[in-house]
Amino acid sequence: MTNSVLGVRNIQHTNGTDAMTIDGSGNVSFTAPPTNILSDSGWITVTLNSGYTHYGDPYGPVKYRKIGNIVNMQGITNENDTGVVFTLPAGYRPEIQIIIAAAMNNSEGRLDIQKNGNVEIIGRPSSGWCSFYATFMVAD
Repeated sequence: MTNSVLGVRNIQHTNGTDAMTIDGSGNVSFTAPPTNILSDSGWITVTLNSGYTHYGDPYGPVKYRKIGNIVNMQGITNENDTGVVFTLPAGYRPEIQIIIAAAMNNSEGRLDIQKNGNVEIIGRPSSGWCSFYATFMVAD
């Protein structure tokens, strides 16, 4: 029986650059640029529709961000009404309507995040606040 040794020192990426190199001591180094770096929009403060205000400290304003295809929302609003609180822009919208349980002023309600980007409070206390902490995925 014969032992076989593969004598490879470099593995190249499809563009011809070295992706992996093995030196004489067996040390492996990767030299190809990373290919799946996720883009991050950073936090974007929403513009609230009439009748809603940001709750403020210590919670901060309602805002959202997208890392890769995951959208995160956070913040709390003062609210006295049901309806569309703000609209997410294209690229931040779910493919299907999402229903999320939301904490509200000593009660529970729900947020609907619609395909057109409208974020709507369904059910509410007579007055108080609504939490917008949620995470969901988008196609982009």
